[in-house]
Amino acid sequence: MNLRSLAFKLQAALVARGRIIKIDQRQVWFEEAGRMITKYILREGGEKRLETFKIVDVVRFLAEELGDTS
Repeated sequence: MNLRSLAFKLQAALVARGRIIKIDQRQVWFEEAGRMITKYILREGGEKRLETFKIVDVVRFLAEELGDTS
């Protein structure tokens, strides 16, 4: 299982527990690399909870949030 699919499974588990966390993915130009990269922004209730360029940070955040709701 790749990290992106794991992030979506964790998001679905949180939704099942009543926590609506949206994952927004945007592509931005990364000058140093000379290419487009994906930026992940997690929001809950309109409030920005996390902004990162690494999917592993998204998975880690969602896993911690899932552990807090148990």
